[in-house]
Amino acid sequence: MRRLRSKTCINKISKTLIMQVGSKILSFVINVLTARIVNKDLYGYANVTLQFYYAFILFFLKECVRKCLQKEVDMEKYTSKQRVRGALNIVTTCFGINVILAFATFWLTYTWYKIPGLDNTEFILSVFLYLFASIFETLCEPSVTIMLDKLEVDSKVFVEGTSLFLRGVILYLLLFLNLGLVAFGLAHMIYTLIMLALYLYKVSSLKLNKESYNLYTIEKVKLEKESVLYLDTHKSQLSQMSLIGFFRFILSEGENLVLNMTSNLTMEQQGEYSLIANLCSIICRFLFKPIEELAYNIFGKESLKDTHIEYMSMLLRHLFFLGIAIVSFTQNFAFSGLFVLYKEQWTNDSTVSILQAYGIYILCMAINGVTEAFVMAKSNKAQLQKLQITMTVSSCLFILAMFLFIQAGPTGVVYANICNMICRIITNIVLIKSICTTQEDFNSLLKSSIPNPKVILVFIVTFVICYWSRMKYEGVNNFMHLAIGALNAGLCLLAHILCEFDWRKYLKS
Repeated sequence: MRRLRSKTCINKISKTLIMQVGSKILSFVINVLTARIVNKDLYGYANVTLQFYYAFILFFLKECVRKCLQKEVDMEKYTSKQRVRGALNIVTTCFGINVILAFATFWLTYTWYKIPGLDNTEFILSVFLYLFASIFETLCEPSVTIMLDKLEVDSKVFVEGTSLFLRGVILYLLLFLNLGLVAFGLAHMIYTLIMLALYLYKVSSLKLNKESYNLYTIEKVKLEKESVLYLDTHKSQLSQMSLIGFFRFILSEGENLVLNMTSNLTMEQQGEYSLIANLCSIICRFLFKPIEELAYNIFGKESLKDTHIEYMSMLLRHLFFLGIAIVSFTQNFAFSGLFVLYKEQWTNDSTVSILQAYGIYILCMAINGVTEAFVMAKSNKAQLQKLQITMTVSSCLFILAMFLFIQAGPTGVVYANICNMICRIITNIVLIKSICTTQEDFNSLLKSSIPNPKVILVFIVTFVICYWSRMKYEGVNNFMHLAIGALNAGLCLLAHILCEFDWRKYLKS
């Protein structure tokens, strides 16, 4: 049975990756077309200021509550029905909290916040639409809770990928109506409505006991001796996760917080930074994040604990490969790629240097995401307390680094994030060592997580070829330069597949 569940998880990982790649290619195309017709200032307002409001409302629900409810440590005493009902009660309670928080945020913005050089009515209306969208996304969370409990991650990816693509199409069309910043707010609200409808449809198609999964009610959970609204284990884990979640919010949204608090960067520079951040978020948020969520879900399953080290090393090998490939591409093809995608409007020294720095940041995010998922899912109370302390220190250092590095412009913001990620990875490795039962398990994990030396050798050779192509063709024949890069990327991928896949065993079978 355990082997069957392990095989199911691996199949879902593969299916998730394939669906993510397909949906993100479509979203990427529409986002490129959108960036070509919008000015830098507007792009900066939408993706720095408005996105910060949205993340602020949803972060506790997504990063604290969701991770708490996926963790199965000390949950053996509850049945599946009790565990899911208790989880839905917490999520429903969070809906009320988010509604109050959204309207309080809108009132404070309406009363106090002004942006020079922008029509305040347009800005306030856009904020209202984004905050309303956050309420609709909160309504999606009960469906997400059930899907993650049943490991229906492929369905979750389909819903979010489809909604995101349609958001891009709607935004592109609305921008032709000269609605300005309001177009971003309308597109985002419609996006969350589509996502809610698709989630409800997907959950209704699952074979579930409907009496156990009333999505938007708070019902008492019947235990052996009493009936309760919230399970004690959930309450204990949520109290631990809340402080960690606060510092994760500072670490993940600190850049937007600082950008909104200071005037070191012009809105044009913020627009350039946002363009590269959104370009790279196709990989970060919509490829790495679902993998991180699935990894956390698997690492939190006690029934799969014998395979946790295997999953961890497999994911890290693939993410190392992908991260190194992205670093190589951004260093050698930043200028040509931006010119082909966005033309002269967005292709300058600033955006090129931001993209080159962001390539390194993506590699760090990939490694940190999976290692942190392992730590948060497997840690006991004492280890979580250590994680809280390290995140407290990291948050303070990150904010300090942001205020220092931002003096160097948008690229400095990326380097501050890189320093933050390196500190978090080191912390994760130290905690993973304490989580592993033996030193041998820890050494085995480190050794099996590194890509095959043959793949690394291929990377070195192709990097040299791409650097030569950059010197010869960049700015002269960008398409030729990118074609050489694509050919070399194919060679690296082939080498990785040959080294990861046991062809002899396959042919023998």
